[in-house]
Amino acid sequence: MKLALPRFDRSAILDHEGLMLRLEREWDDGTLSMTRIRSDRPFVLDDGTPPTKFWFLTEWSEGRLVIAGSKVTVIGDRPRPEDDPTGLEGRRLDEARRVQFVLVQLDQRACPESNGAINRHLVQIFTPEVVAEYGSPPPGSTVRKWMKTRGGIGNRTLENCAPKPGAGLRIKRLDPEVRKLRNDAAIWYWTDREHSLEDAHAEHVAWVNGYNADRAKEGLTPVAPCGIEWLRVRICEIQDYDTYSTKFGKAKADELYKPDGQGVRATRFLEIGIIDHHTFDAWVGLEEIGDELLPAGRPTITAVFDVYTGCVSAVLHFTPPSLFNMLDAIKHANRPKLRPTQVGASKRDLLASIYGRYDTILPDNAWEFTGTSGQDSLQDLGCHIDWSRAGMPKDKARLERWWGTLISYLARKLPATVFDPAVMKDLGYDPAKDRVVAASDLRALLDEAIAFYHVEVHSGVNAQPARLWEKELRKWETIPVIHNDRQIDQIMGMVEEKTLTTAGIKMFNRLWYGHPENLAAIIARNAPDDPKGRRRRGKKASVRLRFKVKYNPANLTEIHVYDPTLRDYVTLVCKEEFLHGLSKKHFDVLEQWAEHQNLAFNTPEERKLARATLNHVIREAAPHVAQKHRNRFAALVEGGAGADTSGSIVVAHVPSSYSGMAPVIGHETAVATRSDGGVKPKGPRARKASGKPKRAVHTPAKKLTAPTTGEPVNFTRAAGHGARPDQDWSGL
Repeated sequence: MKLALPRFDRSAILDHEGLMLRLEREWDDGTLSMTRIRSDRPFVLDDGTPPTKFWFLTEWSEGRLVIAGSKVTVIGDRPRPEDDPTGLEGRRLDEARRVQFVLVQLDQRACPESNGAINRHLVQIFTPEVVAEYGSPPPGSTVRKWMKTRGGIGNRTLENCAPKPGAGLRIKRLDPEVRKLRNDAAIWYWTDREHSLEDAHAEHVAWVNGYNADRAKEGLTPVAPCGIEWLRVRICEIQDYDTYSTKFGKAKADELYKPDGQGVRATRFLEIGIIDHHTFDAWVGLEEIGDELLPAGRPTITAVFDVYTGCVSAVLHFTPPSLFNMLDAIKHANRPKLRPTQVGASKRDLLASIYGRYDTILPDNAWEFTGTSGQDSLQDLGCHIDWSRAGMPKDKARLERWWGTLISYLARKLPATVFDPAVMKDLGYDPAKDRVVAASDLRALLDEAIAFYHVEVHSGVNAQPARLWEKELRKWETIPVIHNDRQIDQIMGMVEEKTLTTAGIKMFNRLWYGHPENLAAIIARNAPDDPKGRRRRGKKASVRLRFKVKYNPANLTEIHVYDPTLRDYVTLVCKEEFLHGLSKKHFDVLEQWAEHQNLAFNTPEERKLARATLNHVIREAAPHVAQKHRNRFAALVEGGAGADTSGSIVVAHVPSSYSGMAPVIGHETAVATRSDGGVKPKGPRARKASGKPKRAVHTPAKKLTAPTTGEPVNFTRAAGHGARPDQDWSGL
């Protein structure tokens, strides 16, 4: 005989020691599906198991479970008007206070209405004390809607900030005719390849303006056109095979919509490798420290899939998808898999031989693959890049299918969950216990799952991937690999172009990198070929060479300089030993800390005042220099430098005529107003002739005579010692 629950309305609210629950369904195995009223989350017992009928009857018989009523609002006494003058109750009042607090704080900070700016301010607003009172911060997109709909600036009252669910039907903001014109503009967009989104929106605005002209004749108010993003939504809604083929042609439509058979194909192993990331659906904890597992969040798995054999290599990281996850996965695929597994114990040697260098890497269009650093790293590795088409997951269909296989192997069978920590705590999940998977266990389980995948028969290839790999090994007898594993570490990194001198290379405007032997060898090999323009004048031993530099942001201990003469990377070490092992993120934190320390010592304004004081002391020590500066300042002021001419411009408005054109205004010539007396203007000065100077042509000097005596004047004799003191020189 099965246990039967007491008869009650299933919409009734159950009070379990202050926790409001609702019974959703009874299952045949005796378990119950119950949800929490406030959070609408599933209710489970402390041990993580769902409630049962036996638990229900036990709690109900002992008085801990009470059938409270049919509505949440009737539970408990209503607040008095003096306690709640707004008329809001319970959750609505708490939510109104939370919304009011967020909006008032953002209004005080003059926060722009953009998701990025709102999220930055929310991080500063929600301190641990605020989180304890109001909970976690809301998303920036939600707050952006609040800023537009929950009252205006200075009018953030509780009534305006309160949620209003079910207040009425949603009214369409656009006029019916505008919605029709929006649909017409979306159809017009698909009629020709040259029609862009901006063109379609411009046509829509023009049509709405014509519609407003007709409304004005009837005395109606004008209506606004739809936004360009709202038009884009409608364009995407009506996109199908017919519209796409009309705009781009049947061939493009067939490529996008028609099935393409097998997808990406390869002719041998290690020819094409598909790479992608996947966020694992489980919370993972780091290694045990004492009796606890430190939560590490949801890990990211980066896999490289061989197209021909179906073999796969995967690595696990606790960072978001990035360039280094990709390069680490390629590095892991290049190494033999020597870690033993229980599943593949009988095929250990074969499974360890699944490694090698791929000739072509097929990623998607994520930033870590399309960025400059990612492309340069793959090119240095000797791998060709062939990106898949945007929005076309079928190009990587086999790897996408493998993610589903991995989920069926691990994610669905692990006891972990992906709820946020607060909800996990409410549901009974304790990070110190086995509800969270340890990182070491997950890595071991990932190796076991991949080993099982390699020895299992798959319908896609109708064989075991490991058997196909073994067949290729016997056929080709060799595995192409990158033999220098250290070189892969040098190639992995962010790319920059820096200047190398005899002192080394300066990175991040502060850190110097060098190595006595490597630095001297780089200069010796490349200095003879350095252009003269890059040398410092007068210092032939000091050169300025431009090199491509790579570094790993996770470790700033060393950088790798590409030597074009050697055609290889040379390593330089950071000269600051205390920074060895430091990451770029930690270095930025140290710089911020140093900036805060400098601000605590004195502010930039105080440093400016100190500089001005120094200049004043120098002027007092050298008064003649100060006087020279004052004279120059006065000359510039008298010359009109820096004069404000905003009030000296007079604007004259010419009245329009009946013909629509302004009347003709006569002007006198400037001949009567010239102040130079009509002097003939001179052209530009001729340049001096290059080469030897021209020979001077001797011309006899004209004899001068004195106006009083009429005798020739002899300057030599007049200026000599024989000149008479009473001689009359008035004629000269």
